[in-house]
Amino acid sequence: MLREKAEEQLKLFRKREKEGSFKDIRHLFVFITLKEFWEDLDFLFDFGKKSKWQEKAHYPVRSALDKVARLAYFTHQKEMRQKELARFEAFSSLKSCYDMSKRNQDAEFSQKIAQVYNKLKETGDPEISVSKKLFKTGAFPNMKDCMIGGKVQNADALYTQYEDLSNLSHGNYLRNLWKAGDNTHFVRSAQLGLHLANEMLRGGDFHLNGKVGQDVKDLGIQYQKMLIDG
Repeated sequence: MLREKAEEQLKLFRKREKEGSFKDIRHLFVFITLKEFWEDLDFLFDFGKKSKWQEKAHYPVRSALDKVARLAYFTHQKEMRQKELARFEAFSSLKSCYDMSKRNQDAEFSQKIAQVYNKLKETGDPEISVSKKLFKTGAFPNMKDCMIGGKVQNADALYTQYEDLSNLSHGNYLRNLWKAGDNTHFVRSAQLGLHLANEMLRGGDFHLNGKVGQDVKDLGIQYQKMLIDG
């Protein structure tokens, strides 16, 4: 149910993108964040189909949690700060891809990246070929500050989970503590993934001005009941 409602949201964003009704780069950031979040969730539940991959479920759920926190922080900023964040995210990524294509002598790809950058840049922005140092302002704060600044519910507890997921992502020893065939780790990751899905649906609906608002609220009630009933 959550995924079906998410697809409705994404269709509305795609329609706005196709119609060229995104007001500025801020809306593009929201759309991409939502799209990549649901790709993370699809990836997470794909791990559940094969037991040998379930122990790696922390990778997509950590990425999904990162996106929930960043979108929450973004949403609670004033318009100018939102624009600064969105520009940094877009331009730093484009610059990295551009530099990589240059190192690999891929002229066709570097030209495509430059075209995208030129479409997004504003008067006074440098050419994409300049020093990367010019793109180092406007970054998001650390994850804990994103959660606090984004007024994420139970931010301290959620940040502790984020730290645990980060430790799992970087510690092979910790991953090996789970025995083959034990799906406890996947179940916990899936439960957190469902919680994040509910949060992201509400965040997406806010940026769509409540286009699917009542449906999202009803799903949230159903989700909470599911947790209580176990």
